[in-house]
Amino acid sequence: MTGVPKFEPRLESLRGVAALIVATHHGMMAFKALPGDKPPVLSTLHEWVLELATNPGSAVLFFFVLSGYVLGQSLERDANYLRFIVRRAFRIMPAFLLSVFFAYACVTLIRIDVPPADLTEFFKRPFWPMPTIDQLKDNLVFRSSWINGPTWSISWEIIGSIFLPVLVYLHSKTHEKYQIALFLLASTFIAFIHVRGTNIPIVEYFYAGFFLTPRIASWLPDSWPCRAVVFVVGYWIVLRSGTSDASKFFTIGPSSVGASMMIGAVLSSQDFLNWLRLRPLRFLGRVSYSFYLFHWPVFYLTAIAVISTDILPHGATGNWIVCLASIALALVLSALIYRLVELPLIELGRRLTSFKIVRVASLGPP
Repeated sequence: MTGVPKFEPRLESLRGVAALIVATHHGMMAFKALPGDKPPVLSTLHEWVLELATNPGSAVLFFFVLSGYVLGQSLERDANYLRFIVRRAFRIMPAFLLSVFFAYACVTLIRIDVPPADLTEFFKRPFWPMPTIDQLKDNLVFRSSWINGPTWSISWEIIGSIFLPVLVYLHSKTHEKYQIALFLLASTFIAFIHVRGTNIPIVEYFYAGFFLTPRIASWLPDSWPCRAVVFVVGYWIVLRSGTSDASKFFTIGPSSVGASMMIGAVLSSQDFLNWLRLRPLRFLGRVSYSFYLFHWPVFYLTAIAVISTDILPHGATGNWIVCLASIALALVLSALIYRLVELPLIELGRRLTSFKIVRVASLGPP
């Protein structure tokens, strides 16, 4: 529609950076700060990077909008609803299920019966007392995310995946000059519809990613300063909005627009933020889904290891040890999961949907 690329490696890297932000914030929240335990350099880094420049909520909201753009591009290439849903299921569910079972095994098999007093409530609350089998079942069917905290967002990904194809189909049947009017009308409808147990308003994150992002990319002038301003302003909007209730439209609206501005600025030029093409960031982007899911149980195991030793410090220094070690270990594990679980099952989903019978569920021409 706008000439933007079907696949953009810089966006994959941004997804990895967003996952890293989430994991870093979690990794720094195991121990309470101790008096006098604030190394100047690390304290300054913590204040500027973790308290002022990033927050995990903003990173997850960016995930949703980016998913909307990527899924929208996919649906414009192939509008078959059943084929799309089957492939999304094989993309999302295997790693999700494995991460929940892995987290449950970690918390129940490797634990300290009485948690030390210097642990934060954030860390103690989901792990003590020992989670029950009922909590495991609730996490597996998206009634809670008690076993593996970050999995709360997976149910939102599923909701977006279910409803976005309908919106993409409506736009495919609407003349281009009415597209903006349709977007505004549909967004207003989404904002005020409340069906129990569905959380429909969060579909707007995905909808904005599909509709706004490529238009912002096409509207931007060919100017690096202009792209930089749009990206920075978009980031600031998401950063400020991400501290609020992510399911309310006063957060959804600004965050969706801000994230679309960021993604659109990247898509508007092949040279903007070219450092995102670096191989380490590309690797981080490729494994970002497993990294996001598995960093939580790895964070738990790393903190337990630090608690169990008499050598390593607790407090702020201990948080840095837990954070850096857990990120390194989670990256290794996520690379294995990506290679052994994600890729084979993504390919299986593609093969299963190659049969002609799935055409009966098409939302448009095959």
